[in-house]
Amino acid sequence: MSKPLAEGDRVKVIDREQTAADIKSQLYYEHYRNLVGNIAKLYADGTTSINVDQQALSKEVAKRHDETATGIRQRWLDGMSDEGRNRLTATEKTFNLRYTILVAQSDVEPFSGAIPAATPAKAIAAPAPEPVVEAPARKSLEELEAEEARHLEEIRKQQNN
Repeated sequence: MSKPLAEGDRVKVIDREQTAADIKSQLYYEHYRNLVGNIAKLYADGTTSINVDQQALSKEVAKRHDETATGIRQRWLDGMSDEGRNRLTATEKTFNLRYTILVAQSDVEPFSGAIPAATPAKAIAAPAPEPVVEAPARKSLEELEAEEARHLEEIRKQQNN
């Protein structure tokens, strides 16, 4: 008998056809076949989250994951002040996002060895691209102070009436 799975174990998602029950539970998709990674968490309900090795992803999924990670990273950096951004190290600016999936524990098996070639995705529709939204230009300190002075003047006028 094999030892029970534990957090941190290397596992592979089994290769099988997706069923109607999988669609309802959302715990198994065609593109999960043969994915290799490490168990991040085992849950009491019989599910497990797996941090998938990037090399195990199909080209289409890997490309979409990279595009998403780049977008999230850029939005995070754009939301920071110049001072905060300048304090970050190069490593902190180029953090990587994990590709984590949730599957039934019965759909994973212990794995050791080389990562198998990625199974080509079957007609996975790419999500519609997000519209590019230009960030408003940042106001200068003088503009902010002038705006504040106008606002305070309006408050004073309202209080005097």
